[in-house]
Amino acid sequence: MSCAPRSSALDAASSAQVTVETNPDSLTGERLEALVRYAGLSRLTIGIQSLEPEAQRRAQRFNEPERIRRLVQHARQLGVPQLHLDVMAGMDGQTLEGFQRDVEFALSLAPTSLHLSTFRPVHPVHLRADPEQILLRRLMLEWGRRRLAEQGLASTGPLPASAEATDVNQQLDGFHQADASLLGVGVSAFSHAYGSSFYEQPYDLQPSLLRLRRGQPALYRGLLSNEQEELHRLLVHGLFNRRLSLPHFRRLFRREPWDAAPDAWQKLTELGVVERAGELVRFRLPSYADVAILRGLFYSPEVRARVRARWAGSYRRHDDYRARVDALAADSE
Repeated sequence: MSCAPRSSALDAASSAQVTVETNPDSLTGERLEALVRYAGLSRLTIGIQSLEPEAQRRAQRFNEPERIRRLVQHARQLGVPQLHLDVMAGMDGQTLEGFQRDVEFALSLAPTSLHLSTFRPVHPVHLRADPEQILLRRLMLEWGRRRLAEQGLASTGPLPASAEATDVNQQLDGFHQADASLLGVGVSAFSHAYGSSFYEQPYDLQPSLLRLRRGQPALYRGLLSNEQEELHRLLVHGLFNRRLSLPHFRRLFRREPWDAAPDAWQKLTELGVVERAGELVRFRLPSYADVAILRGLFYSPEVRARVRARWAGSYRRHDDYRARVDALAADSE
């Protein structure tokens, strides 16, 4: 693996966080050493997901516990300060007993945080409309959360359970707090240059992979942004996290959120979603479906125009989109 020092290509502060999320099967010791030496890797997330043979066979994954253990040990020897693990619940071919073994294995590695996520396939793969599978996924998560609580890992709502109250998994909130930017590198990655542009790939995942196989570079497009879009993006992010700091919002935008988006704020208030506790606003949203639906109230006219251009043709008035979102994101909180 050939890698040039980060500073030779990017004007990044020495305090910048460099993160890599990886399938353990694709990360060799040589690559890990190069990421630390040349890129200044400071946060490594390893996607265990499931180690059950049948679940791995169906997902075409080939991970082994001892290989993951060696990677974690190697990362610690190299001085990587943040080590995070992901375990998934509800995959095809996964059992409750297998999920429990995977969680115990992950805990034995003493990661900075352990994220229990739900299997939420993307198009064109669809989750089976199988009540037994959905119930099993729920049982997995309920057991997993109890087990993490027994280990003293704190749940931070929709964020991963973590041993640290201010864990780096709150990185998006941290980017806003620091008025910082995010540069994503690789297929399906996204970037956010704070206050100027939002970068994303113009292709879906499969076309992007095809371009790379042909030796062609992955292409990105920049969508011009302004303070109004940044303002609405922070409100959407606050809705997702179920909370919004008023002092932070005032510092960034020099106004109150209800003055910045009066129509949306009034609608949320009428729905009983908004609850103010001193200088903190809490959003009472019981499910991810509520977030997905109501965040559209905060979209700027420019974002709404892009959404209409992309999705209006496939919209069907009589479809139950809440039921669809609930089916894909059940128990994701």
